[in-house]
Amino acid sequence: MTADGEPIGSLREIELDWAGQEILFVHLLKLRDLELASALFGGSSPPRSPGLGELEVGPIDWWLEWAGEVGRSGKDVWFIDQLGSLFAVHLSREAQDQFVAEFNRVDSQFRSLLLHFVLPHRNDLTTSVFSEEAISFLLADLNRAGSVTYFRHLLSQTATEEFVTERLLPLLATAGSPLLENLRLVLKRAGSRHGRRYLLH
Repeated sequence: MTADGEPIGSLREIELDWAGQEILFVHLLKLRDLELASALFGGSSPPRSPGLGELEVGPIDWWLEWAGEVGRSGKDVWFIDQLGSLFAVHLSREAQDQFVAEFNRVDSQFRSLLLHFVLPHRNDLTTSVFSEEAISFLLADLNRAGSVTYFRHLLSQTATEEFVTERLLPLLATAGSPLLENLRLVLKRAGSRHGRRYLLH
């Protein structure tokens, strides 16, 4: 319920203007009330938040821990995706790059979360920004059935032509299932971005 006794869900029906209210928006999210946050986000990804400018969210661990808790509970994977897209649209480049730095950390506990729900919302990343250990993590993920959905995978979106030639194409010769299927999806998507056809069929 909201402070005036109205159901939180009614917020979805109200057209709010968040211009100049960025601090309040972050404060409301920090209540960690999933129902309230989902109402603020609405039904789109990234969330449709008219007037909302750049957000100051503080340490990223706090947000990744919350997203991880939501994910482990199985409550709302869609919400985690919305949160990741919010970061890509409404954080400074410096703040966004903290997520890349976290992904590159050898001992990061948030890698899977970043791989699937945060970094894919960036459209300016290439494999050149990832550490070799992070690259190994990305390649290993292709061995997981269902890791590439609707051509969406971080490698689909970030692989450079050089990376495709040197790291992905050589894997085709010995790849079994599910790696082979996932590789083909990634190569089709990467080829579309590069204007090239990496697979003959």
